[in-house]
Amino acid sequence: MLNKIITSGFFFISASVFAQANIGAEQNNTLYRGLPNPISVACGNKDSFFLKEKSAALEVKNDNGKLYLNCLNVKEDTAFIVFGLQNSTLQRKFVFPVADVPEPVIRFGAIDVINREVSRDALMLQTLLVAILENFTYDGVKCSVTGYQMRYFDPVYQDFKTLEVKGASLSPIKPALAKLKAGDRFELKNIQIMTPGNKIITHPDFLITLN
Repeated sequence: MLNKIITSGFFFISASVFAQANIGAEQNNTLYRGLPNPISVACGNKDSFFLKEKSAALEVKNDNGKLYLNCLNVKEDTAFIVFGLQNSTLQRKFVFPVADVPEPVIRFGAIDVINREVSRDALMLQTLLVAILENFTYDGVKCSVTGYQMRYFDPVYQDFKTLEVKGASLSPIKPALAKLKAGDRFELKNIQIMTPGNKIITHPDFLITLN
């Protein structure tokens, strides 16, 4: 809400200190859609200040003196907040880049399997299908696989079979893996991933070739 006070821990000593104050997003100084985006404030400790203005669709939350910016509905590639001193016309504008959380990448345990030939024996040693956010650091944020399917050609029955797995465990598909040999291929399909913000997405299907 415009002109609503955001005190409880954020204060400035004077107009001169206010001019030098630093307000920044704690995670790479970027606001990520779908994440709470904590904001750090480096300043003095006197004279409360007010939130004067903000980007449309940018939600501001004050949780026990900690400021959070939710930009889930911000379509632009930047967002801003404007603060001003109490009983003063002085104000400052802070602009933040806005970005999407990167798409998760699937790993067969510790093994990168997409568009690569991999050893069946190495795959048999893995325990979980893992979804990771490559080159992305944000405290406490992770993805998890909630289910997937394996489609393969069963050499015993000479037919294609599809196994459906709930959760991320690889144990249910290991008996099928044990039937395959070098040169065989199988497909991971309908991979369901829980992403930040408790949103379920489906990872694209892909083939794995054994060597």
